[in-house]
Amino acid sequence: MIPGRTASHLSIQELLGSLIAYEGITTTDGDPGDITLVDSALIGSNDFITGKSVIILDGNAVREDKIASNFDALTGTITFPAMSSQILSGTPFIILNVANAGSSLVPIASDISSIKVVTDALPDGGSLTTLQGVVDGIKAVTDAIPDAGALSSLGDASGDSLTNIVAKLGDDTVPVKDRLNTLYAEVESTSLVTGAGSNADSTRLGALVRWIADNMGGGGGTGKIYMGITVAPGDTLTIGNDVLCIGDINVGAGSTLTIEGDCHATGSLDNSGNFTVYGDCRISGQVTIEDGISFVWGNCSTGSDFNVVLGVVTIEGDCKIAQVLRLTAGSLVINGECSACGGTVVVSATLIISGDFFTVNFTNNTGVTSFYGNCFMGSLNQADIGVIVINGNLECLSGGLNITDGGSLTVNGSCRVIADVVVGAGVSGSMTVNGYLAAVGAITKGVGATINYNKYIEYAP
Repeated sequence: MIPGRTASHLSIQELLGSLIAYEGITTTDGDPGDITLVDSALIGSNDFITGKSVIILDGNAVREDKIASNFDALTGTITFPAMSSQILSGTPFIILNVANAGSSLVPIASDISSIKVVTDALPDGGSLTTLQGVVDGIKAVTDAIPDAGALSSLGDASGDSLTNIVAKLGDDTVPVKDRLNTLYAEVESTSLVTGAGSNADSTRLGALVRWIADNMGGGGGTGKIYMGITVAPGDTLTIGNDVLCIGDINVGAGSTLTIEGDCHATGSLDNSGNFTVYGDCRISGQVTIEDGISFVWGNCSTGSDFNVVLGVVTIEGDCKIAQVLRLTAGSLVINGECSACGGTVVVSATLIISGDFFTVNFTNNTGVTSFYGNCFMGSLNQADIGVIVINGNLECLSGGLNITDGGSLTVNGSCRVIADVVVGAGVSGSMTVNGYLAAVGAITKGVGATINYNKYIEYAP
């Protein structure tokens, strides 16, 4: 068991269950009038979206939120009041699991400055050392505030009026889940909340949720929420919980980030230092390993490319890459299965995969690659003096197999190719298949090249 966690601790999924209804990535550009986004994964879905807050997590409209006014299940299109910029394809977003009309949290009082007058005067010690003491002090004032007039919306969530409240709520001895529950309970019990609200009021709820996520990062044992994580060069940060990062994770040169639980980032990961996750690691954007050591004890998945520029990367579980796996130098070791849906390019790095490997097109230049399971590829291109060893079977399902310029391929199982097999088109090359070789197209061997196989079978797919 990971240090600092007990069986009774809530997971980050339980923490967020009441906040996030859906998380997706747009598949088509939205309306140029900035009023729609399109996600084909929602086609055929029921309308759980209309009236709820849509928050944009990347792009020119990042962190903007609007209330969904319509949902078209035939196209997966969500309509809302205009954002500041068009929502393009590939933009991550979330839908808050909070309805517009009738929510007990809508609207929130806009005149936070009325509270600020009192919180500025509150002492820093005594009963204000715990969250409950702070809430009691604020509640004594908020109970007397009328629920009409200017107190009908949250107002400017970025203004100084929130600063003092944030300072008073920063009690690291109270778990995040408990603090959220206590805060919501107190807000619901006061006259700051009316029953109906308007679109403008509900829109502010998105800002409130982001504010809570930004300022409830500390706390023990239940998971943490961050609006981005940056570890400056040379610094060390250890988080003894599951982590939800709404934004990017950046680990500077010579720095160390350790997460003793699961990690989910809605943005990208850029590591130039040491990055360790003791659970599963899910990155919705791109992963770039500039240098250093990266270690994931569980499974790993990305919503975009996985780039290893330099450094050492080890993944103990499976690895799912939505787009391209690209290794320039350094090494990547995956002790489970791996899939790279956009293809794989190895320049001069080392790639070792213990389980089966699935990719569209595979290109290896001067790298050394070892696969201990079966390989399913669209096509395989071995150039220069690179080395490929496959201890299982190899299938090229949509293209050919090409080995040029001194490269070598060894398949200890059988090999099936849907197109031509070409060995030694450049200077030389070698191919050894210890099982049977089957190809739909021609098998061509250049001068100085070698092809060895146990048995040849005509392959008719």
